[in-house]
Amino acid sequence: MMNHKPDSAYHALLSIPDKAIHTRRDRAYYALLLTQARHKNYIPLRNDSLISIAVNYYRGSREYDKYARALLYKGICVEEMDDPQKAIEVYAEAEKIALQTNDYLTTGLINSQMAWLYRDMYIENQVDIERFKRAMEYFRMAGHKMNQYSVASLLGQKYRSTSQLDSAYHYLGTALELARQMGDSVAIFHNYSLLA
Repeated sequence: MMNHKPDSAYHALLSIPDKAIHTRRDRAYYALLLTQARHKNYIPLRNDSLISIAVNYYRGSREYDKYARALLYKGICVEEMDDPQKAIEVYAEAEKIALQTNDYLTTGLINSQMAWLYRDMYIENQVDIERFKRAMEYFRMAGHKMNQYSVASLLGQKYRSTSQLDSAYHYLGTALELARQMGDSVAIFHNYSLLA
């Protein structure tokens, strides 16, 4: 429900009464899901107090996939609180934990968040491109075509504005093929227009 109908997930989470959340584990999972739902519904994450409940709980557990996801959302919170350097540190910690799991979607999201942040910080050493490429590979491994498509199209556009047209055509072609596989006519048209 979280990936396909985040608004429904958000409202379902809000409807859970506090007294139904009994254990520390339940509170941690609820904090993780509610933070994730807020982010997916574009509700600003103005502080990290909620997600810190999850981070603190999962830090001491063996649930590495949830710990990595909690760190991902903590990084997003810190980034939204306008502390990009601290956000990079949190994302790096999240990546280290995620690499101990088979949760390729979370690993891809971590790399994607880092790439956007590096790009927004105007770092000129191509780190953003390398992070986007890693994200795309993890999305492929996760079987998450929509995220893979988004990164491929973005890389194609990024290379299109440089003299590396072979790379632009490669990534735009990949994006076009993914759009076809998903049956997304708007994405197909968009990438054809970029290839023209």
